[in-house]
Amino acid sequence: IYVLDGGSTANFNGTSGGGTISATNCGLLFNGGANFNNSTVQAQSIECVQACTNGTYPSPYATPQSSAPVNDPCPYITYCAHLAASPPTCSPVSVAPTPNAAGVVTVPAGCYNGFTYHATKNNPVTVNFCGLYVITGTADVSATGSGVLPVTIQETSGCPGVTFYVSGSGAINFKNANMSLTAPASGDYTQYSAGEQNVLFYQASGDANTALLQSASCANCTTNVVGMMYFPSANLNYTKSNSNTSGSGALIVSYDLNCNGCNATTFQAPAPGLETIKTVVLGE
Repeated sequence: IYVLDGGSTANFNGTSGGGTISATNCGLLFNGGANFNNSTVQAQSIECVQACTNGTYPSPYATPQSSAPVNDPCPYITYCAHLAASPPTCSPVSVAPTPNAAGVVTVPAGCYNGFTYHATKNNPVTVNFCGLYVITGTADVSATGSGVLPVTIQETSGCPGVTFYVSGSGAINFKNANMSLTAPASGDYTQYSAGEQNVLFYQASGDANTALLQSASCANCTTNVVGMMYFPSANLNYTKSNSNTSGSGALIVSYDLNCNGCNATTFQAPAPGLETIKTVVLGE
């Protein structure tokens, strides 16, 4: 996890009694500070330019250490740098399909000005994705209202992976959802069906629109995401009600971070050979 705003404190909010943030093979880096809100933190390293507070750090895991400010790691990530230098174009613009009578919709890969899929109390929605999506507006897949049924966000069966490239002033709003999404392990965006290696969400640098990846209002919602979530100029609201997990690997880069309910969260490192950051960088 990289949190780049040097003037903020990342919030890991959970219940008043605390819980466990498990990132046993991962590093947590904060250009500002972090408030762990009485959680037990299990991480390989915790680096804070300002104070990281209100955590318990059991042996053999790391305790918070003072650090010099860290830079955006994008230049050292092969496909992140590839996206930054050669972003996919958004032409032609696709029209998002309508859910069927059962509330299920499969959105083809392509370019979208945005789309909206809302679940309500009597109308659940399942949205399937596969491939590369270039979003120039707001991708809004969420549930609203009292007693609402959650929306389900997932890959189509047999899909090799999903990438959302959010450009211009676009934003991701995946709220009150069961989420299960994995970035591609190979390929680039020469074809929309290929996706982008290891990149799940990429919000263009300079886009400060808040990114919402939330399940906090769902009684038993879960979030399972694998890949890089890149929001270098934006606040990321990453929330849960039941459990979050990064599956086989996650990298979060955000300007600020609110990890609400994250005292029952597991961030897993990628398997050997599948690391997103492959360049060793010496800092001072």
